[in-house]
Amino acid sequence: MLFAKVSVMGSIYLKETRVTDEGVKLISNVKQLKHLTLMKHEDITKACLPYLNNLTDLEYLDIWRTKIRLEDITVLKDLKNLKELHISPHDEGVEESRDAI
Repeated sequence: MLFAKVSVMGSIYLKETRVTDEGVKLISNVKQLKHLTLMKHEDITKACLPYLNNLTDLEYLDIWRTKIRLEDITVLKDLKNLKELHISPHDEGVEESRDAI
């Protein structure tokens, strides 16, 4: 299933597309982005975190079922407006579990 949605209200919703770290680099140029969903992308890794850190207006980030783990996100220090973060658990085999910070 491929689903992508871009809103003029500062939101990008990408679920199960072919976005990679390079795509996240391009997304990081979207100014005033408040909501970003990158759910279920196996080719998004912690290498894209410096780009995500550029999205300083971000309030919501969903990186669930990517290769980014909780211990990786310590570099996201510039996301002062972030209120909600969804990220995969440490155990890859846990399908239904979802950590929210």
